[in-house]
Amino acid sequence: MVYFCSAVLSLECLLNAGTPRKLTRSLLSSVPHGVVNVHPGLLPEYRGCSAVKWALFNDARIGNTAHFMDEGYDTGPIIATEWYEFARRSDYPTIRSTVYRQGCLLAGTVLRLIQSTRMTPADGLLQDESQSRFWNPIPPESMDAALAKVASRSYAYLSLEDQ
Repeated sequence: MVYFCSAVLSLECLLNAGTPRKLTRSLLSSVPHGVVNVHPGLLPEYRGCSAVKWALFNDARIGNTAHFMDEGYDTGPIIATEWYEFARRSDYPTIRSTVYRQGCLLAGTVLRLIQSTRMTPADGLLQDESQSRFWNPIPPESMDAALAKVASRSYAYLSLEDQ
């Protein structure tokens, strides 16, 4: 049914808005310029859920990756990646809301890029499977450790000055 709707509406690209479900092959192939997802994590190292929390826990960079969706979880070709530093005074809600706000801006940038260049999934950068890791939901004790790292200002990607 979605395939029929996209064909009738002459849609060229779709933007995923946070579904945790795998999309069907028919939906993924229903638009010539693919289905775009902005994942709140740096791919391929932070696939799956809790990417921001795991990155804090691991003292790794936090960012967003725009990619074309395929039939896997966070495995499709990459369009763009960006990472962030946060003000020293940042707390977890600030970090999390920054990632989502920046993700919305990245979505707009990427959709304009696809429209202007006629980019398709075949034009995206294939992910390096040797660098990939799928993360399950973070357990409470690991989340507590990540939050403590932010509260103590020991997370590596907090800038030295407040912004």
